[in-house]
Amino acid sequence: MCAAAKWWIGIAGLAACAGPVQQCRSGSDCASGECRVDGTCVPAGEGGATDAGSGDGAAPGDGGAPVALDGGAGQVDDGGTAPVPDAGAPLCDPTFGPSLSRAQVPVGPGLAATFEVAEDAGFDTSGTSLPDGGLLWDMSGHFSNDHAVVVQTVAPSGSWFGAAFPGASYAVPISDLSPNLGVFSQDASAIDLVGVASPSGGSGDTELTYATPVPVLEFPLGVGASWQTTSTVSGTLSGVPGWTWVESYTFTADETGVLVLPGGTRLPVLRVRADLTRVGAMTQRSYAFVTPCFGTVATVVSQPDELSVEFQSASELRRLAAP
Repeated sequence: MCAAAKWWIGIAGLAACAGPVQQCRSGSDCASGECRVDGTCVPAGEGGATDAGSGDGAAPGDGGAPVALDGGAGQVDDGGTAPVPDAGAPLCDPTFGPSLSRAQVPVGPGLAATFEVAEDAGFDTSGTSLPDGGLLWDMSGHFSNDHAVVVQTVAPSGSWFGAAFPGASYAVPISDLSPNLGVFSQDASAIDLVGVASPSGGSGDTELTYATPVPVLEFPLGVGASWQTTSTVSGTLSGVPGWTWVESYTFTADETGVLVLPGGTRLPVLRVRADLTRVGAMTQRSYAFVTPCFGTVATVVSQPDELSVEFQSASELRRLAAP
């Protein structure tokens, strides 16, 4: 099963294309002095402050206007699919409290974000201690093989694999090391991995189903939360039908602290550890760093068969890019 070893790697990063944070509540919050009803600032020099667009559901990011977090880092474009809230209503609660609610990790089709991705990079997951007892993880530097990747979520309906996952909400690339998409469903309490599929069908395609959905995030999510799932994976891999194997996952929200993104933006984050064992084949560990409204803003994935809880060599390091 060595050929299958890479496609699951980015599972913990599924929420990385989460929706935007409200930028403003009034014109005084914006350099231009104008705040749209969808919670985004009108760029200085542009008119139409209170025009929410065409009224067809366009949201921040439409028309090429990026949404920025902390005044300019971490652009997220929702592709125009997110609903426009009532005037004055926040798009998302950015409060970083003892736990994150399901509403604070919005995901779905039609979202996009740019990430810096490094492969076989040196990074110490243990971080450094902060005075308040949390940890600091500095991912602002340049790492081995760094390059920018635009990650987009797509709707399974209408895709070649859509019929195999009738309850799925969205699909997203799960690793820069593989073209395959993770297929996810969601409800009020969890975001679940239900399958893996290649972007297109035909010769060499992949369509794998999890007999038991794998909840990659459960809510409310706070330090100390943990859950386990074992699931049988079966289907077609790289054009070869009849594959079957068993995967066991243990997820733990184990630390809280501050993450530094490229460009220097600092975000409060909750770290979620995922330990995967593929029966008879391999083990691997990954960390997802989750923040309100943007969801997973970074992931660190170990090399195969990593034994240490904290490690210094990542097969893939991904973090939300600065503008």
